[in-house]
Amino acid sequence: MGAEVIKNSTSFLTFLIGSGLYGINVSKIQNIIEISRISVLSNNANSLIIGNIGLRGITLPVIDIRPKLGFAQIEYTDSTCVVAMELNINNQEILVGILVDSLNEVSEQFENDNEYMESKKLNFEQKFQLLNPEKLFNNNEIEQLIKYGS
Repeated sequence: MGAEVIKNSTSFLTFLIGSGLYGINVSKIQNIIEISRISVLSNNANSLIIGNIGLRGITLPVIDIRPKLGFAQIEYTDSTCVVAMELNINNQEILVGILVDSLNEVSEQFENDNEYMESKKLNFEQKFQLLNPEKLFNNNEIEQLIKYGS
């Protein structure tokens, strides 16, 4: 028998926001944090940042991206959590947390899967939208994140 060729793979953490199933490359993820640890900001009516969490000696800004994805804000549940991730924006590393309604699973996709470039598929043919965290925010929001993180 010949040697089996090992395929390059990429893993994605999938999660629910509203009625959508989304995924982020696990290489960007730093931590998963319980919602109960958020300190909610009081004056956040027009702010991208809804609160913060102390994480390993730094203040992690927490962002609710539901409005960016077309969903209304909702009350948090026991399943709501924060996905802490590192973004590289304008050659600057920024650590942020995004609220997700619930975690789904980690999905591994292989480079030479037929569906790799068209859509990401989980077990049972569930499709998810791959989020590019660096492209979620406009220039004003990026400035706000940089200012908050410094």
